Amino acid sequence: MTERALLGARLAADEITSDPTKWFGSVPFVVNPIDDQITDAEAYGKTISAVQNSVIDAGYNGVLGDRYSSATEMVAYTLAESGIFQCSIWSTSPSLSNKVQFPTFFRLVADDNFQALVILELVKSQGWKRIGALVGDESYGQGLLDKVRSSVDSYGMSLLASYTFYTNDPEGIDYRVSQLKALGARIILLFPNGEQDAVLLFRSLAANGMVGPDYVYIGGDNLLEVMAATENAADVANVQGLLMTEALEYSESTKPFEANFLAKYGRAPLSGAVAWYDATYAFAYAFQKLQNDYGYSATDIANNRWLEQNLNVTQFTNFSFQGAMREASWMPDGDSMNALFHVMNLVNGTYNEVAIGEVGDLTITNKIVFASGLTDIPSDSPMMVDETIGYKKPAPVAIIALTAVLLALITVSILPLAVFRDHRLLKPVSPLFMALSLVGMLLCLLSIFVDAVGIPTKTSCNSYMALMAVGFGTVVGGILVKLRRLYRIFDNRIAHRRASPNSELLAESGVIVLVEFILVFIWAGGYPLLPQEHNDLVAATHYYTCESANTSASKGLSAAVFVYNGLLVLACCYFAFATRDIYSAYNEAKAIGVAIYNILFCAIIILLTTLLTPLSPVPGFLIRSAFVLVAVGVAYAALCGRFLYSMVASQALSDEYHAADGGGGGGPVGESGAQHGSGSGSAHSGIAPLTPQQRRQSKTWVDPKAAALTAGYKNDMFPIRGTSRITATSQWRNFHISVMVKPSPLLVIVSEKDQAVGLAVPLKQVTAECAEQEDARFTVRWSKGALQVQTSKPADAQDWVQTIQAFARGDTRGSVSPAVGADIKRSEPLLE
Repeated sequence: MTERALLGARLAADEITSDPTKWFGSVPFVVNPIDDQITDAEAYGKTISAVQNSVIDAGYNGVLGDRYSSATEMVAYTLAESGIFQCSIWSTSPSLSNKVQFPTFFRLVADDNFQALVILELVKSQGWKRIGALVGDESYGQGLLDKVRSSVDSYGMSLLASYTFYTNDPEGIDYRVSQLKALGARIILLFPNGEQDAVLLFRSLAANGMVGPDYVYIGGDNLLEVMAATENAADVANVQGLLMTEALEYSESTKPFEANFLAKYGRAPLSGAVAWYDATYAFAYAFQKLQNDYGYSATDIANNRWLEQNLNVTQFTNFSFQGAMREASWMPDGDSMNALFHVMNLVNGTYNEVAIGEVGDLTITNKIVFASGLTDIPSDSPMMVDETIGYKKPAPVAIIALTAVLLALITVSILPLAVFRDHRLLKPVSPLFMALSLVGMLLCLLSIFVDAVGIPTKTSCNSYMALMAVGFGTVVGGILVKLRRLYRIFDNRIAHRRASPNSELLAESGVIVLVEFILVFIWAGGYPLLPQEHNDLVAATHYYTCESANTSASKGLSAAVFVYNGLLVLACCYFAFATRDIYSAYNEAKAIGVAIYNILFCAIIILLTTLLTPLSPVPGFLIRSAFVLVAVGVAYAALCGRFLYSMVASQALSDEYHAADGGGGGGPVGESGAQHGSGSGSAHSGIAPLTPQQRRQSKTWVDPKAAALTAGYKNDMFPIRGTSRITATSQWRNFHISVMVKPSPLLVIVSEKDQAVGLAVPLKQVTAECAEQEDARFTVRWSKGALQVQTSKPADAQDWVQTIQAFARGDTRGSVSPAVGADIKRSEPLLE
């Protein structure tokens, strides 16, 4: 029994002893403290022992207490066999109403069923509908929780969750607090076992960021002890604005008691003193009734002779009296018929009364001051921030605008590829594959528009996935085919040494994209993505995602798409690295390498930022879309834009609508930036060769081979590699190659990049041959070197071999300096 309770009880005992109308006889009415410091389950055994030895065996006539319902249950259970009655003013557990287990227990306070309903009345008065609960494992909190659970629906509210915590498990407390936070609970009921539990709970709430103006806490009457303890001031400061319900004690009717208490003890009574005062009087009136009903004397009662009557609680409490608080009376089970409560509001360390009443009739008497220090009622739910994307928010609008610009540029670029597909700057790089790459880029850009939809639908969810997968596969698949094509031509140790026709390359691209279509079809058809609305109550955000009902299957298909496209990118990177040394006009592989490395970089960034980090939808969309724009922009510039720019800059469109007789524009040299024909003169003159029809109509046209033989001179520019001082063994570089009869039969090779670098070899020392009939390469050898020359098609290679052999047998008049045949490096071009 606490000091304040003891003082109130002793004041009553003194008054009872001195008042013959309440007590008679020479035996004084005395209240003695025995034990009231029960704080945990380990002390229950001590309680039982104290009851048996210090109460029953010592011959006490009644028991006041205990404070905690769990301890009260142990006391009441121990007293049951003895017949000694027990009265409590703080033990409110509904389980104590069980008269089979606790036949001698009664109380001056309503049980927790009433307190729980008053708490719900308070919640309802503030317009709150969503509550959570953190509850101790003992009967007090569990009883309150049971009543809240069974009644919350009738009040039009929802209990988001309730978590039971244990004092000896601090980590468990933190976990349960975080779980409640994740549910977005803002109005939280606190029913700890006692002071120690409450302090641990307050600290956990502060550690998890669950204190402050967004949160409201409502507790029962046992929180009064926590708030009264000065050593808990720092923890109590975290829950300013806390609301607590307790049975109404002090009012106008308690003024006489307060005056008597002040006169006797020199200080005002604390909470609980008047209740213990009335509880003491309850025993006095009960004993007086025994004297009147059974004729027992004060000495008989003091000697517990009345226990021979085996009274039950209904018989023992069959009276009423006007106490200091109010009229005291009991129901048949010993529970108080009075259920008047008030609500206290913690403000700056002091409790202020803000409501008073009973179930069904709770009146707000003063405005509640919440943790913010204001009286504005907080919301019972987080103020959700709209994280949907949409077409109206500034940042997404900027991304969409950039996407629209790039989309328009790519769309416009498709037309000249179709109209000028035979242009000398476009045909060698295959306009067909340029167009396919642009289509893939368009699909990727369209996915950004779909991704930006504010409220997604089933169609938009699956369209985004399909557009991105197919678009990515089209772009990367086209790049892979182009790089492999270059690899076959320029470094084909395994592949057949022949040009790949467009039909074959188109088929290869089609197979790559077909796999994408199959994966998309299975995903969208069997396990479609569906829009899911999310209210993230921790981050207080509202947004949508696209998720499949079958999570496992969706994750499997998603992994399949990522793995497949990842393998495509890695294959592209391999071929880009393998063809990195293709030189000069044949540096298309380098440009494609830039595109694929950029795609790889952007893809990694997107995966890291959107899949592995918890970004909210708008930032995720911005990062994802920005890197898609970068990847598409760089790919466009590398694969198409630079060629279209060169074509426009050349201002030579009118004469270049048709390509020469070149076999489909897909030959080995056709991968470069220029188309090479056979015959005298430079292939870079900017004049397109005549078509077969133009040749038949022209009276001056001469077959290039015949003209070369007649003129005794032939030249062109080809990629060459081999063993000589001006060539690389494995790296293809562009060289002007010339053969002539006069002034002396010579083979002359001059660097296209630096015309001061060249060599000349007498034709009589040169042998030329084609390794295979269908090979577009021919080899020239002499005593100091051997070179491979890559032509546009096998016929050109055969033509050059025959020309070199014919010139070697031609007019050899004149002489060549002994230096001829050695490498030549001069500051001026070898040939004009």
